[in-house]
Amino acid sequence: MAADRATWVQIVRVPEAGVSDFQRYEDIVLPLLPAHEGRLEERYRDAEGTFEVHVVSFPGDAELAAYRADSRRQEVAHLLAGSGAVAELVQVSRVTDNDAARMQ
Repeated sequence: MAADRATWVQIVRVPEAGVSDFQRYEDIVLPLLPAHEGRLEERYRDAEGTFEVHVVSFPGDAELAAYRADSRRQEVAHLLAGSGAVAELVQVSRVTDNDAARMQ
């Protein structure tokens, strides 16, 4: 992850009954990231598909906002809503060894 990019972590919890809709939603919206200079840096999912973590980066807040407002995402928002997924998005920064040492 480049230092000149802003990084966010999204944690998503999905009810079992909503996994299929949520994964269909992601299959459509994640490929839109590059159109807004976004990158999916890392992605993790549990075996059941009910918990996901995404690490994404953008040059800044404006690009993230444009991605979130993209009409193509809005067109499939019903899949996300229907999945019952609950997501938390948090901007984060890398912790260096010096930062970690200060926290101890």
